[in-house]
Amino acid sequence: MLYILVVVHLQKKPAVKQRTMENKSLEELERISKDYAFYSSEKRYLAILEIEKREPLSEELRKMKESYESSQTDLEEKKWILGSKNITNDPSAPLLYRPWVIYLFSILFSVLAGSILIALNFYQVNNKELGNRTVFFGAILTAIVKLITDRYEEIFILGGLNALLGGLLIEFIWKKSIDKNLKYRKRNFIIPFFIFIALASVIIYYIFINSIK
Repeated sequence: MLYILVVVHLQKKPAVKQRTMENKSLEELERISKDYAFYSSEKRYLAILEIEKREPLSEELRKMKESYESSQTDLEEKKWILGSKNITNDPSAPLLYRPWVIYLFSILFSVLAGSILIALNFYQVNNKELGNRTVFFGAILTAIVKLITDRYEEIFILGGLNALLGGLLIEFIWKKSIDKNLKYRKRNFIIPFFIFIALASVIIYYIFINSIK
């Protein structure tokens, strides 16, 4: 009896089909493009694209379209930095340190540390020459950072410069030399992390001993 009642109820209820954007009128598309409460940003964007096919976009819709495309670009950039976009389990893919790991090492240790990780990545993709150049470039940048911090003796300058130059390493060396769509396996950074911790501890100890003499 319950089954019959449910079937009767469904038959009385009109079947609602999802019509494609191509089948909608301009008025419907306009409404969808501006309805933030009911429609997702992707559907609003598709509505704007359909409007654009039929007539020139208004200034408001043009800005909405540019805003969505900009947000998608930023999202892709974040995915690339975090490595989530390019990670694969394919055993034939190279083992690489992710961009955020390189950036973190540059801030915590030095630009040279970040450049060494980038160089190890280059070695994995059979570009030893560029890897060696990257280490040399990182050493020069680290020397410049040391000269500046020795002059002004401000620790926040050291962190700021390392962060800035670490970002430049990723932006102008890694991203310009490796295909952003390259699939790779993520490389564990625990071992180099403890190696750099040990080296930093030795340097700090040496500086401390010299300061009390």
